[in-house]
Amino acid sequence: LGLSIAVSLFYIKVEKLFQLIQENKSESKKYGKLIYLKNEHQAFSFYNYIFIGNKISTSEQLVVIEHEKEHVRLKHSLDLSLLAFAKVLMWFNPFLYWYEKELQLLHEYQADAKVCKKLNYKTYAWQLLNTAFETKNMSLMSSFYNKSFIKNRIKMLHQKKNTNRLVKYILITPILLIAFSFNLIAQSSLPKDEQALLDKYKKEIATLVEQGDMSVY
Repeated sequence: LGLSIAVSLFYIKVEKLFQLIQENKSESKKYGKLIYLKNEHQAFSFYNYIFIGNKISTSEQLVVIEHEKEHVRLKHSLDLSLLAFAKVLMWFNPFLYWYEKELQLLHEYQADAKVCKKLNYKTYAWQLLNTAFETKNMSLMSSFYNKSFIKNRIKMLHQKKNTNRLVKYILITPILLIAFSFNLIAQSSLPKDEQALLDKYKKEIATLVEQGDMSVY
């Protein structure tokens, strides 16, 4: 039963993808095919296909396409496809679902790092913040906008390369454990209203963006 459900969900995702390719206007490019999604804000890529919503402004589209081109160049869709097959066969393994999220976040870090070598950090970070809360997440594809990743991605944009990362992680682990404990306690004081939570989250990210120009990778 579990395997049947996993296969069905995978089939639905692939079918939806092919449907988007067939139903929307496309344009051939050097890096692959650009698909313009009707009445959408979302943007993502799958192998050599880049999907972008036509409601995203022209200036923002240029940034998004640069980001998705990095996903295509780095062949991130191959990683996600192999993981998707593994999830179908081992649907019962919770580790795979955790690993999928971590892999997607790593992909976003890699693409962000490449794009920020060409673009202004603050401009890029503000675009992530302003548009991300209007989009959907499609786990099979590399998505430019993912609410759960935005804060981590903007934090990573602040980071400099560090050859002593292992030492840093060892030193910071106890601090993270303490912070996690305080976070659990703080959950009870958070506003229950979903919009209030969203506004609070966006405010926190906006503060990160405005902390100042930082060295990027």
